[in-house]
Amino acid sequence: ATLFGDEAAQVTDDRWLLQRIHPDDLPRVMPIPKEALANAETWSAEYRVRTAAGDYAEVLDRSFIVRDENGRAVRVIGAIQDVTAQNRTLRRLRESEERLALAQRAANVGVFDWDLVAGTAHWNAEMEGIYGLLPGSFDGNPDG
Repeated sequence: ATLFGDEAAQVTDDRWLLQRIHPDDLPRVMPIPKEALANAETWSAEYRVRTAAGDYAEVLDRSFIVRDENGRAVRVIGAIQDVTAQNRTLRRLRESEERLALAQRAANVGVFDWDLVAGTAHWNAEMEGIYGLLPGSFDGNPDG
């Protein structure tokens, strides 16, 4: 509760979280626990949760199902982690990579990465084109 700006006393039951899951995420998230309780040991889901301030945090919800000797679910132990900052950073990184790749294509700049320890190399499509190879055909072998 405090992760999202509430006091523990405000959290009275499971409906508290269900009322805070983003409406667009709810249809995807709702079946996960029921399906997991029927035939899994764990579940994991990412979704958005409305904070007490009214904005949305992105969370990673992971749970483990404890079963009795007959395989009946008797307890669920879980944790919810705020992954908003990590996801924002990953989105920015992907956007930056996409802009770099676009600039390389526009300028027809060949780029390679040669790992001297592993003895492997990676060429981008422009580098392959400069050497007359089809995109994706360089096998990463420096001898090639």
